[in-house]
Amino acid sequence: MKSNLILIYDKRFEISNKYKKILEQNHAATVKITTDKNSFFEILVNQEPDLLLISESTQENLTDICQAIRDKNLPFRPIIILLSKSSFADDKTNALNAGADDFLSEPILQEEFLARINAHIRRSMEENETEQLKLPNLYYSKKIIRRTIKYGSNWAMLLIGFDNLPAYKEIYGQVAANKVIQAYNAILSATVDYDDFIGQLSPDNFLVITSSYKAEKLADYLNYAMDSIAEKFYSHDDAKRGYILLNGSKKSGCKIPLIKTSIGIIDSEYINYLNEKEVINALTKVQKLAKLLSGSSKIIDRPLITGESANILNSKQVVVIEKDTDLAYLLETTLKLQGFEPTIFNEIPSEKAVLDKSPIMIIIDNCDDEHLSAERFCKGIKEKAIQNLKIIFTDNNREKEEILSAGADLYLPKPYELTELFSWIYKLLD
Repeated sequence: MKSNLILIYDKRFEISNKYKKILEQNHAATVKITTDKNSFFEILVNQEPDLLLISESTQENLTDICQAIRDKNLPFRPIIILLSKSSFADDKTNALNAGADDFLSEPILQEEFLARINAHIRRSMEENETEQLKLPNLYYSKKIIRRTIKYGSNWAMLLIGFDNLPAYKEIYGQVAANKVIQAYNAILSATVDYDDFIGQLSPDNFLVITSSYKAEKLADYLNYAMDSIAEKFYSHDDAKRGYILLNGSKKSGCKIPLIKTSIGIIDSEYINYLNEKEVINALTKVQKLAKLLSGSSKIIDRPLITGESANILNSKQVVVIEKDTDLAYLLETTLKLQGFEPTIFNEIPSEKAVLDKSPIMIIIDNCDDEHLSAERFCKGIKEKAIQNLKIIFTDNNREKEEILSAGADLYLPKPYELTELFSWIYKLLD
């Protein structure tokens, strides 16, 4: 969709359509024409055009209509350009003092007409773009969301976020993190169609508005592209290992996965969204579900999907596998005090017994037995789990990279302090 909307208020059929044709052929804008005052103000309020072209052919007092527009409590500031056959300085200054941004005396050359319109649109967009990527910011994106849900058809919106970027930024620095975002923006800009909209709701979250039939394929490609380039932003050792090894105290080690993208998708098929707040809330909820999955992933908002996944999104389940009964009891009690719902096993259970709990985390002691090692258990759980659950492996004498490569997210040597354990828990679940 073309993000810019221009509204022409003009009673002259041929001239107004000539302006419309010039603008649509030479500018990335949709142009609407009205000849009625009530219709003009209705479109102004409901569709929030970016630029208004108002002709004196409407037989309205141009300064009065400028003042009427300014007096309205609008959530945006449209550009106002007046069209008149007058070239008197008093008419121009009166109009500009009343709130107009420009006054064009007709007839006007097509080249000058286009140059002036483009200059105003460009300046308006610069005032509403992000500093780093020069994309439409949250304020402007909300306006496009409102316009889309009111008058669009067969639309879809994608909220694209980066996972593990804060940890990457902490280790590699802000400049490196900026390069990741810039590279992804280049991929995004080269992938979407001319009529699609790209905005930036926050430094780490992109909004894409496209047609419903393109959304899923677009998300799949963007996730594939992210996974294809992610390793290029890491050192040789981290890329080869497949994760960042973050060393803690007492020889502990935390595995920080490579950057990935999570995409939440909503469309106009099932739900009638009333405002931009509902849209952003829905996108955020679905994106959170995508974050639970391993690797770059997408979730499309469907009643069954969001309903079935709600228990995972809100889960507080933690599985503790600890052979020391006293420590197991202490962990169970402390986890409950912290608001979690622990399940305790004193030996390695079956994978099904654990996965049936849909846990967000497993804390496992190296309680090897003759049937199943803790490392094999970690690997099997990671391969079968639908959600991206976290595993903390506790032991007193093991090689941490071996444990982390087996599927654990954190290797924590024993004995450990509970404060240290819970510090890691909250860091991993953040």
